[in-house]
Amino acid sequence: MERYMRRRLVNWVFVAAVALTACGGSGPGSTVEDFLRAVQVGDFERAAELSYTADAASTAEIAGFLAMLAPDLSSVAAFEILSVDIRGGEGEVEVRFIESDGDSDTDDIHILTVDGSYKVNLDRTLW
Repeated sequence: MERYMRRRLVNWVFVAAVALTACGGSGPGSTVEDFLRAVQVGDFERAAELSYTADAASTAEIAGFLAMLAPDLSSVAAFEILSVDIRGGEGEVEVRFIESDGDSDTDDIHILTVDGSYKVNLDRTLW
């Protein structure tokens, strides 16, 4: 009986892990992480796909704007999502930026839903 319960527990843990992995990529925190990583490595087209601004007419224009932000993230060694606050399709993700010298700072990155996907709201997020 104990073996049966242990095997059943392992199965439930596996199912939960698969479910969380499937859901993890599309949440607001994951969107912000993916956006920041894309800017850090210079993949501005990917970062543009994960962002929104009412003023930009094309992905190329957004990518050009994001390229100007890259130096601001060059000293960041890591970042950590501290909290997510979503209300009515808009919200903020609080991020701790940890610099290579160990100093850290926190900032809110604004997000919103566009066509069912979370996007970084560049109209409200400033560095």
